[in-house]
Amino acid sequence: MIFVYIVLGAALAVLALPAAYLLLLTFAGLFVRRKADQSSVAPDTKFAILVPAHNEATLLPLLLESIRDNDYPTELYEVFVVADNCTDSTAEIGRRLGAVVYERSEAQLRGKPHALKWLIGQLADRSKEFDAYLFLDADSQVSSNFLAAMDRNLRDGYQAVQSYYAVSNPAASSLSALRYIAFVLKHNVRPMGKRALGLSCGLFGTGMAFSRELIERYGWESFTLAEDIEHFMKLTSDGVAVRFAHEAVLWSDMPTSFEEARGQNLRWERGRLDMARRFSLRFLVEGLLSGDMRKVDAAIEQLIPPMSITYAAGALLLLLTLPTLQPWLIGLGVAVNAALLAHLVLGLITARAPLAVYKAFAFAPVFIAWKLLIYVQAIALKELAWVRTQRPQ
Repeated sequence: MIFVYIVLGAALAVLALPAAYLLLLTFAGLFVRRKADQSSVAPDTKFAILVPAHNEATLLPLLLESIRDNDYPTELYEVFVVADNCTDSTAEIGRRLGAVVYERSEAQLRGKPHALKWLIGQLADRSKEFDAYLFLDADSQVSSNFLAAMDRNLRDGYQAVQSYYAVSNPAASSLSALRYIAFVLKHNVRPMGKRALGLSCGLFGTGMAFSRELIERYGWESFTLAEDIEHFMKLTSDGVAVRFAHEAVLWSDMPTSFEEARGQNLRWERGRLDMARRFSLRFLVEGLLSGDMRKVDAAIEQLIPPMSITYAAGALLLLLTLPTLQPWLIGLGVAVNAALLAHLVLGLITARAPLAVYKAFAFAPVFIAWKLLIYVQAIALKELAWVRTQRPQ
C-alpha cells in the first residue's frame, strides 16, 4: 500500500503545480480594472486590417460590418482581404463592402499563415502608410470599441497586442457551450492574470495587432499547425511582450458537433504539443537561469494539458485517494481540486457566462472522453495537414 500512496501523492504533486499556477493567475487577474479606459487623447494609430478568407462569402460581411460600426475614424484604417483559393463569391462581396481584395491562387501553399505572408508582401510598398497591422479571421466579429482599445494599448508602448477571443454561440449546443468555458479560461482569465503580473499574454491566432516595426522585422514566417504559438515564442525569445487588451472583444462561432470540431481540435492539440517539444524545456532553462519570467511562463503555458483533461485528472485522483483514508493524500487531493474549481467558477462569474453554459456541465463527461481521445490521437499522429474548420452558417 505504501507504493500506492507514493504513486498517488506524486501524481497529485505534479497536478498541484498547474493548479497553483492557474489559481495565481485567477486571483491576480481580479485586480485588473476590467472596465474599458476612457482616454481623452484622440486616437492616431492607422491600422492595416488583414483578413485571410477562404470561401467566407457567408460570414465575411458580418466581420466587415462590425469593423464599419466601430467608433473609430474611418481615415485611420483600411481593410485588406486576401481571398485565398476561393471558389465562391468572397472576393466580390469583400469589394462590395469596401475592402481592398487581393485574390490568391496557390494549390501547394494553402492555409492562413501562407495567405498572411503573401498579403503582407503585397502591401510592402505601402507599409509606411500604416502604424500597425491587425489580423482578423474572416468568420469573426469585433466589438464596437475594438479599434479604439487596440489603439490605446499600442500608444501605451506595446508593440504586440492581443484582444479577448470569445465564443459567440454558447447556446447553440452543449459542445459550443463547453468550448465557451475553455475560451473564457484560456483567453480571458489567464491573460488577465498575466497582464496583472507583467507577463506576456500569448497570441490566439486572431485579434492580434503588431506595430509596423514588428511586421518589418518578422513578417509572418510561422507555418506550423500552431502558427500563433510559434510566432509568440519567437517574440518571447527576443524579449517582445504581448499586451492583453481585455476590453477589445472578438467573437467567433464554434463548431456545434463532434464531427465539425474534430479537425480543429486535433490541429490545436497537435500544434501545442509540437510547440511544447520545441520550446518549453529550452525556455524553462533559459528563463530560470536569466530570471526571465516571461520565458518561464511561456514554457509552462504549453505544458498544461487541455483543461477538460486537467479537471478529469484532478477528480479521478481525488476519488482514488478517498479509500486510502490517508489525511495527507485526501487533503492534497481536495486542495488541488479546490484550486481548479476556483479557477473555473471565478472565470465564469467574471465573464458573466449565460445559463446555457452551466447547463452544459451535464454533457462534460462525454466531452472529456472525446477530448481525451483527441489528445491521444494528437500525440500519436506523425503528420497532420491543415483543413478548414466547418462552422455553423
